[in-house]
Amino acid sequence: MTLELNVEEGFQEIMQRLEQIKERPLLVAVYGWPRSGKSTLIERIRKYFFDKGEKYVYDGAGKPDEHVFRCVRDYNPEFYDMVRQGSAQNLVQVHDSREKSREAIDAEYPQDYSPRETSVFLFHCAWDRISGNRDHEDPHVLVERIANKKMHLNVYVYNPMKVNRQNIKGDYDLIICNPHS
Repeated sequence: MTLELNVEEGFQEIMQRLEQIKERPLLVAVYGWPRSGKSTLIERIRKYFFDKGEKYVYDGAGKPDEHVFRCVRDYNPEFYDMVRQGSAQNLVQVHDSREKSREAIDAEYPQDYSPRETSVFLFHCAWDRISGNRDHEDPHVLVERIANKKMHLNVYVYNPMKVNRQNIKGDYDLIICNPHS
């Protein structure tokens, strides 16, 4: 059975679980219907990582573009560490071991989402995670299909005044009950 917590306990549980994950980039999907508290939760997670020195955190809403998952696929922790230390070279290794110039990689990705710098991806999903439903939009499916990675954490947020707990569909690592949304 999936663990269900209130908002504050849920946030603490999320952060405890994410702190244990050393792999980067971190991948978190937050699901739930509109006005359930997803944006507030995502903003708290983003701020937490920003305050810890993670300069670039993706926190997009809706269907993420394919380039986002290419950034996940091409994430290069060694280069990211050099960027943080201010000693990055002009060349980086990408996922298939081909060398590319910094300019060539920049040309492949929008400025905001460089695989060299984005180390936390927070996906904002205004729907339930149902197998076979919205696969073309679901970051859980797309991260596997495009980046060949697994989502680290799938969270569902709901307001019990608007959604009956029994009607929540999909598999989640954690469910957060938010009656104040």
